[in-house]
Amino acid sequence: MKKDKSYYLNLPYEIIVRKLTDDEGGGYFARYKDFPYIMGDGENEAEAIA
Repeated sequence: MKKDKSYYLNLPYEIIVRKLTDDEGGGYFARYKDFPYIMGDGENEAEAIA
């Protein structure tokens, strides 16, 4: 079975989101559980995940 890009994009990867403290700059931080070096941040959870 040949697997294309959409197969991998639809796998259920777990994303961990946490609220940052004021000392850390505030907002939210998100990262993939299985890929710790893929991360993002933003003013809200949706921004951090995007």
